[in-house]
Order: sequence, then structure tokens, then C-alpha cells
Amino acid sequence: MLYSVDFINELPGRLPFITETFAGFDDNYLGLMAWQKLQKVAFVPVIGGVHYGKLTRVTRGMRNSYLGIKSRTALWENMRYRYHTLFRLYKSRLYLMARLGLLNDSLRRGIFDGFKLAEIVREKAGVIDLERAVHVEFPRSYYLARALIPGYSSMTNRDMHIKYLRKYIKYPDWLVR
Repeated sequence: MLYSVDFINELPGRLPFITETFAGFDDNYLGLMAWQKLQKVAFVPVIGGVHYGKLTRVTRGMRNSYLGIKSRTALWENMRYRYHTLFRLYKSRLYLMARLGLLNDSLRRGIFDGFKLAEIVREKAGVIDLERAVHVEFPRSYYLARALIPGYSSMTNRDMHIKYLRKYIKYPDWLVR
């Protein structure tokens, strides 16, 4: 991810990552923080070397679901948005299910560790308020076609997003036809 230098200087420790986080969670969190502060962010794929797949983290089984639920719980806990009250109900249900032992051990640990991680990230980087972020409205016909026509999203997704986001994002020449 590419951020502006001014945005990096506003971050805790002036680093483009959060040291207590893991496996892409900090990229998602910092990207949402930049969006909230009306910063332009670009994701640029760079061939930087050889990637040895599956050597940094386990991608199968319970370990992957543990990391996923941990990061989602921490992210949802630290975001304020229109449907945040619904998340509180969902969080209460998850917490109750975990306390009653209705979830397996990996998911239960992920939920509780996600709440702990949310507190750490909240102290260090703050809360994301998506009500202040810029929202781009897509036409209602797009969502209707997406719901009714199988495969419509994958056929038109790239072109629709480039068409409507072109005024907000400068795309590289090779991406735009």
C-alpha cells in the first residue's frame, strides 16, 4: 500500500504498520484510517522477490479460522459505522456462545484474543469512524442486476468500479482501456 508521507507522520510511531498486529490486519486497518482522513491510498503490486508460500503462516484448518475471527473481531470492535448497533448484538451473541462453550476452542480463542487486540490497537491507533469517510454511491440498477443475474458481478465488476471511481483514484494507464 502506498500512503502519503503526511499520513505516515500522523500514525503512532511514524510507522506504516502496527507492530502488535499480524497477517494483513494492519494493512486493512491503516487503509480504513486513511479513507476516514480523506487520504488517497494506492495498492501497487510490486514484484520484489520470491514468495515462499505457506511458510510464514499456516493457511489450512483451525489456525486460519483463528486468525480470521481474531482480525474481524478486532476490526469490527474498533469501527464506528451506520450498523454498529447491530454489531453489538452480534458481538453479544458471539460472546455468549463462546462463554457457554458452543464454539470450538480455536474460534473461542480468536474471539477473546480479538477483543484484547482491539483494545491494544484502539490505544495505539484510535477508532475508525466510517461516517466521516467519503462514500461512493453506485446506481441501484447495478445492485439489482447483481442480485438477479448469476455471474453479473464477476463480468462487470472491474469496469463498473473503474467507471465510478475514476474521479477519485488515478489508475495506471495499463489498467484503464
